[in-house]
Amino acid sequence: MSTTVYLTGITIQFPDGVQPELPDNAQLYLSVLVNGDEIKKTGYCMKTAVSSWKLTGAIKLSSEALNCMLVVSFKVPDDESMQLGFMELSGDELLAKALDEGQPFAKAFTMLEDGPHCAISASCFIVPPDGSHFLAEITGQELEDLTRQNLDEMYAAAMQAVADAEPAAKPLILLHFVQIFFNLYKKSQSKDDLSRAISLHYDFVNTVSKDDANWETAVHNLAKLLLNHIKQFPTASDIGKSISMLHDVLHIIPDNNPYKHQPSDGNLLA
Repeated sequence: MSTTVYLTGITIQFPDGVQPELPDNAQLYLSVLVNGDEIKKTGYCMKTAVSSWKLTGAIKLSSEALNCMLVVSFKVPDDESMQLGFMELSGDELLAKALDEGQPFAKAFTMLEDGPHCAISASCFIVPPDGSHFLAEITGQELEDLTRQNLDEMYAAAMQAVADAEPAAKPLILLHFVQIFFNLYKKSQSKDDLSRAISLHYDFVNTVSKDDANWETAVHNLAKLLLNHIKQFPTASDIGKSISMLHDVLHIIPDNNPYKHQPSDGNLLA
């Protein structure tokens, strides 16, 4: 049975001092080939250090792929792109990495023209076809054990998974991450975690049925998060966005709903 595998946090690392000489306006990017056919060109990589380039977002692959190749290239605007090297992954290898608790892995990629040994590193996550137990290996750990990079990559994979999921699976996947990032924000009180918690709650209340057992609590928590956002980050743009979303939230709550008049300290699946 096919399993969807997400690669996130993809980083291209050149050895110190041997990064290929590229024009100042050159940009690295990845192409994804499966069984010899190009299936996707990713967005451009961002340079994070002298010899390190990182790709944002996530790449969706299938464990059925007999031969997956990530091709590293560089491109100068308005010019042809040139390949620097490539890395091959088998479907079995992808699945094994994904099942290894989502831990990051690194693998050397072959430079063209006998260049230096470089590496592509990434984190692998899996999504069963029905969306159940998504990222169970990572989310079963204590949040304190997760590095910030793990959480950033988890969020990228979560958003991609929600976008790709069948309609029936989206509520389950969203609820999983609504809980994680709501609790994470309560501990960190950071703006990034608050923004992510708001985004996930907003998607959840607008995706699931109002008859869902967790819908009312999610609406209540979303209202609290938006009010916290206004209090903690009172800039004009932040306040404007929060008030707009809060206005939307109040309109989707039925008038006879006690959450509209008597807020409680409810928490999802507390």
